[in-house]
Amino acid sequence: RGKPYSFKDHEFQEVILADTAVEVNTQKCSQIGMSEATSRYGVALVNMIPDFTVITTFPFSGDAASFARTRVDPFVSSSPYLREAVNPKMNSGEIKQFGENGFLYYRGTNGRTQALSIPADMIISDEIDRSDPATLSQYTSRLTHSPYKMRRNFSTPTIPKYGIALKMETSMRKHNLCKCDHCATWFKPDYFEHVKIPGYDGPLRAIN
Repeated sequence: RGKPYSFKDHEFQEVILADTAVEVNTQKCSQIGMSEATSRYGVALVNMIPDFTVITTFPFSGDAASFARTRVDPFVSSSPYLREAVNPKMNSGEIKQFGENGFLYYRGTNGRTQALSIPADMIISDEIDRSDPATLSQYTSRLTHSPYKMRRNFSTPTIPKYGIALKMETSMRKHNLCKCDHCATWFKPDYFEHVKIPGYDGPLRAIN
């Protein structure tokens, strides 16, 4: 919204982006800015690492094209460096080229959309619980010959032992802790344990 990008009030984003693991899985709630932060991360990598290719997947191809046009294009066009680096002949809602050989692809996983038949260095998968798992596997195979083989998966969980919940169960897990303003104790937030609403004693699940 016209202001420089900042991690203020979203400090957890910086911790996630700084993780050097080859595969990073993030189980999250909605509307916390991970799509925005990760898209900037992908653009940064194709501009920093020579001959680097990123494929960003969304549940549907329409989601992918809309995101590229409304979320990525604005910050690219507002940056003198990125505006100069992007190839105007290869700058659409499906593909963006930076420099000589830096590529960003935006693709869906459902419907008739198929995985790209090109090698990639990193796959960013947004909302994997709503994505087609077979197509996600096809995208993963695009990393076979890359020296980096980076995966970034994130999603709001849907059902146990599926999608991001399953990946979290089989990963080394890190939890975002909060510090109590009163006693300075660090704790892992729990909705049912820590949310208190003055004057309301009904079940928290009833709140929509």
